[in-house]
Amino acid sequence: MEARAGKAGYLIPVATAAVLGWGLLTALSMGSKWLGLVSLAYLCLAGIAVVRDRRLVALGLISACIPLGLQYNLWSHGNKFSFMEHYGGSPPEPVIFLVDLPILLLSLFWLFDLRTGRKQLPSWTRTETLAAVFIIVSLLSLFITDEYALVLFETIRYLKYFLVYLLLRTYLDRPLAFWVVLGAQIGVLAIQGIVSALQYFLQFSIPFPVGGMAGGAVGVDIIGNEMILRVSGLLGHCNTFSAYLSLACSFCLIAMFARIKPWMRLAIVPFLVAGVLSLILTFSRNGWLAFVVNAFGVSAWAIYTRRLKLPMIVSLIVLCLVMVGVLGASGVLHTVSLRLFGTEGKEMESRWDLALVAWEMIRTNPLIGIGLNTFEEAMAQFDPNHITNVIQQP
Repeated sequence: MEARAGKAGYLIPVATAAVLGWGLLTALSMGSKWLGLVSLAYLCLAGIAVVRDRRLVALGLISACIPLGLQYNLWSHGNKFSFMEHYGGSPPEPVIFLVDLPILLLSLFWLFDLRTGRKQLPSWTRTETLAAVFIIVSLLSLFITDEYALVLFETIRYLKYFLVYLLLRTYLDRPLAFWVVLGAQIGVLAIQGIVSALQYFLQFSIPFPVGGMAGGAVGVDIIGNEMILRVSGLLGHCNTFSAYLSLACSFCLIAMFARIKPWMRLAIVPFLVAGVLSLILTFSRNGWLAFVVNAFGVSAWAIYTRRLKLPMIVSLIVLCLVMVGVLGASGVLHTVSLRLFGTEGKEMESRWDLALVAWEMIRTNPLIGIGLNTFEEAMAQFDPNHITNVIQQP
């Protein structure tokens, strides 16, 4: 019996290695996208197997996968012309994002913990009531929309967001959980910084679609006679990327003012710099403005709570001056000035026209709207100035 048990002990690692190797070879034969996904899945499984608290692993994975725009369209996968069939907006079909997998994992833990009494369902508050009313009222747009499938799947997606909100309220109940989420954000921020630098300075193309766009789809704007490259990181669109970076950099700034050891603050600085530089390379003015507002707000809070001391103020000023010098030497600062002052107000005119389109939608359907996330599909019907012929994906 002992000999048989010993043989079984040898067979388990051999079989595991064979299965893992077969998975990697199969993924490699299917392309770099699948090789990356399978490798990422192996790393996640290894983390889940090693770490004792698997709920924290799932929380960290959710935080890490949010800014990774890998997705799988269930019905139109493999059809590169599907975006032309649906006006360039959201496809009227279920789409699985990479972040959905850790959400599913944490949801299973959540149901198990509720069933066994390890956790309790979060108390129902006014916020949950408002969210439920919003989703129910939005469903009424099914009576007036022409995008029935899209409204249905977008409603399901909002229900998923509501579930994630309940999951976070359940498991972000101790400081360690917050630090795990922040650590995952900071780690991915470093990866995004590297990808952004490669995209801008070396015109690096991602070998798989992200955000529904092939090769990372670096944005290009023409101002005067100059072409501006705008990085999109691993999210697929420069404006979406800037929104994520603005929030992630603000988290890093908040962490620097937390009551932590000085070496931990210094460790956060390189990641904050990478995020801010990536944000600048998106050349998204709204993203810049959002981060500036956040930074002033966080700094005011730090001054009010007396966490922003004179040495840190001097260090931040020196860091900003160094970054400005690097941007000036690389030529990025000149492009920033073009982006800010070389447009002659044309973007403001187009945004005003889009605002008029949105107002016409609200005026026509003031209560139930036209359906969740169907602006791109329906905007041509409410467009007296024909701005949708110029900006098809606002």
